[in-house]
This record gives sequence, C-alpha cells and structure tokens, in this order.
Amino acid sequence: MSIKFTKHALERLKNRSISKDEILEIVNECEDLRKDNYGNFIA
Repeated sequence: MSIKFTKHALERLKNRSISKDEILEIVNECEDLRKDNYGNFIA
C-alpha cells in the first residue's frame, strides 16, 4: 500500500514530534484497516 503524507499531515506530525517512520510502523502493524466513504484507509 502506498502512503502519501499531505502538507497538513506533515505539519501536524512536526508539531506533535511524531516521525513518519512511527506512523508507517503503526499502519503496517494495524489489525483493523477500513475504508471510509471517500476511499481513504483508516487504521
């Protein structure tokens, strides 16, 4: 699965001192992955 970070998401990560690697690890280890009404995946 390809994961794209928006400019807004990157700003929020920076403000919260969270790395992209941390997010990728969480998403890759997620046991419950669903699609929303817009086709986006929710972990």
